[in-house]
Amino acid sequence: MSMCRTTAIIKCQQPKIIAEFSKDFGNYYFSLIPKYYYANRQKYNTHVTIVRGFEKPKIWKDFLDINGTTIDIFYSPIILYIEPYFFMNCWSKQIINIRRELGLSKYRFNKQQSYHISIGNTK
Repeated sequence: MSMCRTTAIIKCQQPKIIAEFSKDFGNYYFSLIPKYYYANRQKYNTHVTIVRGFEKPKIWKDFLDINGTTIDIFYSPIILYIEPYFFMNCWSKQIINIRRELGLSKYRFNKQQSYHISIGNTK
């Protein structure tokens, strides 16, 4: 499987931190979902969630300082579907570092060894 590389912009909206992709990136991958699924766009722009609202970082420090910075994301261009979501797996050392500095686990779900880029849904 070949990996692709792109960048995303960090957006800090305490208590959440996301890395948001360009609209063109999201539009392109959404267009690849077969039409017979009747997929809908996500409520928010295409992004990777770094810290979810219900996670409780042990330290918030000055993490608002990273707002607007660009990070590298490596991703699999294969769109996966687990009802009701379409997504692509992705990885980033910078996301791992942010989570660790906040006192959180490396990945949001310990059994899952990647993050994901949500593309659409069938809700």
